[in-house]
Amino acid sequence: MSDGFGNMSMLELFREEMDAHAAALDTGLLALEASPDDRATLDALMRAAHSIKGSAGTIGFTDLADTTHILENLLDRIRKQELGLRAEMVD
Repeated sequence: MSDGFGNMSMLELFREEMDAHAAALDTGLLALEASPDDRATLDALMRAAHSIKGSAGTIGFTDLADTTHILENLLDRIRKQELGLRAEMVD
């Protein structure tokens, strides 16, 4: 199916983007666990979460967008030092 993205459907494009963002979240969370005050890692996690939220909302996956919004809020509270990172958050 072609929809302006070459031979890729919107769903295929979404899946590829999500694979990359999920990998970034996985790597970032492990790095954050080792160094909870690393601002660059927190910022990268925020960008990945924000991208997932936006793409999921655009394609109509509202449950994923809502869940990712919660993650984004949690990361923002950690970044603002309103909340300390705990191991169970990373798990």
